[in-house]
Amino acid sequence: EEAAAAAALHKQKEEAMVAAAVVMRKEKDEAAVVAAAALQKETEETAKEGAALMQEEQEEAAAAAALHKQKEEAMVAAAVVMRKEKDEAAVVAAAALQKETEETAKEGAALMQEEQEEAAAAA
Repeated sequence: EEAAAAAALHKQKEEAMVAAAVVMRKEKDEAAVVAAAALQKETEETAKEGAALMQEEQEEAAAAAALHKQKEEAMVAAAVVMRKEKDEAAVVAAAALQKETEETAKEGAALMQEEQEEAAAAA
């Protein structure tokens, strides 16, 4: 009877150990599912952050391109203004040269008139 009782007790211990192993296995599986879900969520968040960062970088690149375009347009506008000022200065210089040429021609004509008069007086 003692041997039978010992065998029964041994069998109960084995069954309890098997049941404990099943429970542990189930808990381990559940923990793995939870860990996988957490990893999936973290991966999705990382992907979202990466996409947001790329969007931000694209916006910064677009802003830099727009700024570059504005700078180029400002340089073109400045060049146009400088060209206009240069043209206006050339017109003023040409007018001054024209006036000086006319004055020189008048002086030359007056000098020739004077020389003719002196030549006539001498004759």
